[in-house]
Amino acid sequence: MTLVFPIMTSFLTAATVFRSAGYLHVDNPIRLLVAPLVTFLPGGMLAIATMEIAAGQMVSGVSRLVNGFVQLARLAVGIVSAGALLRGITG
Repeated sequence: MTLVFPIMTSFLTAATVFRSAGYLHVDNPIRLLVAPLVTFLPGGMLAIATMEIAAGQMVSGVSRLVNGFVQLARLAVGIVSAGALLRGITG
């Protein structure tokens, strides 16, 4: 469940934002996605990974870095799939 939760959340949030952007007359609906999805951004994990790599702890630093990039990829998959689905539905 923890693997799918960020994808589902970003998909549902992006679908809601993209669907309501036309009614709200927003020029860039991507900006509205930052606030609801900020808790899923792995900023701390990426910062710690960079510090660990700089300190020479390669294994733990690279594993945290890859984990952070996978988290970002999961969020991106949810957002892009919502955009593609709604584009296909609305035209």
